[in-house]
Amino acid sequence: MGCRGLQRYMNEILPYPDWSHEDLRPALVNILRRLDKMFNKIAKKNSIRRNTDWGAAANLLKGVYTTLSKYPYIAHLPHLKMVVQVCQSLILGERVGDLEGQSVAPGWSHSPPPHFCSMVVKILAMQILALGVTFSLEQICGGSSLFPTPEKTENMIMNLLLPMCLRVGCGRKDAPRMRQADISFALTVVLHAMNPPLAKIAPIHGPQAKTVPGSDPRSQSWSHHQLDPRAYPKVKSTILHIAFLGLKVMMVCFEKQLSQDWHRILHCLRDLDSRGEGGLALWDFLDFVVSCRTPLFIQMRPFILTKLLRQCTDEGSEQYQLIIRDRIHGWSLPPPRCRGSFLLDLAHQVKQLKEEVISAKVTDMRPSALEIQS
Repeated sequence: MGCRGLQRYMNEILPYPDWSHEDLRPALVNILRRLDKMFNKIAKKNSIRRNTDWGAAANLLKGVYTTLSKYPYIAHLPHLKMVVQVCQSLILGERVGDLEGQSVAPGWSHSPPPHFCSMVVKILAMQILALGVTFSLEQICGGSSLFPTPEKTENMIMNLLLPMCLRVGCGRKDAPRMRQADISFALTVVLHAMNPPLAKIAPIHGPQAKTVPGSDPRSQSWSHHQLDPRAYPKVKSTILHIAFLGLKVMMVCFEKQLSQDWHRILHCLRDLDSRGEGGLALWDFLDFVVSCRTPLFIQMRPFILTKLLRQCTDEGSEQYQLIIRDRIHGWSLPPPRCRGSFLLDLAHQVKQLKEEVISAKVTDMRPSALEIQS
């Protein structure tokens, strides 16, 4: 895979022929078929995955990305779709066929290095653009903004959505763009992660979770005080941290595109706070909103002022309250920062949080001393 001739062919020759000619099409299909077969082997066998030269693999995909960006019509080729699909399963750590042995933390510990993941995300974004309205981010995520398990939610946001937002929203001229519908869907995934729609939860909790028509708080209603708080399952703290970090990334990357969606974020946070959830993750996000003066700050100012009037029950919340109280009035604001500085900091936070989540999952899977003795 790291052969110099192969690398040069994929990056210096593959992007230049006019692949619209039918006589050349079989050669392209053959190359894509070989790539699909290779990445499928990597995905199916842990022994191969552990010894894969991910840098060389990323360079091969770079040639595919350059070709796709130059000739978008090849996005309709079934073999290209298969290559992209198996690469997506690699960055999500999903099982393709029968893997050798059991993974400690599927979707996390076996995730490829950032360079490879970044290239896969770029190809996915370019594929969405090339296929037009017939393909969307929602289809990539399985057709729903809700996922069957909390672990799947964490995996999709951390390993797919946030890297895609950072890559696409960085402002570089050579980076692909995201459509408005895809940006809104990504925001919906993040909001549903911290605040799942009640309609999806009610059957689990029986008749006491029923609501008056139009009173679902998670469909942006204000009548949530009529509902029994016991109808809501507790959201994992890890998901809250991931979701709030996702909101920060989207606020910086897509400030203009989210102009019609700020109220959705505000309603979600009001609902979350009314149930006493959020904790320090919510205070940290409010500090970010006050420090990074996006249009969301104007809409959230009354909510923040009301929250500052409440008495905190822990020391960490009190410290955030003191800091935010000064900053909301324009005192002790951090120095102005450019968008690139924010993005670098957020990318570092994404990397750090991912390492913490992997470490926590590995620790949880370790047998205790009593289990070892037995």
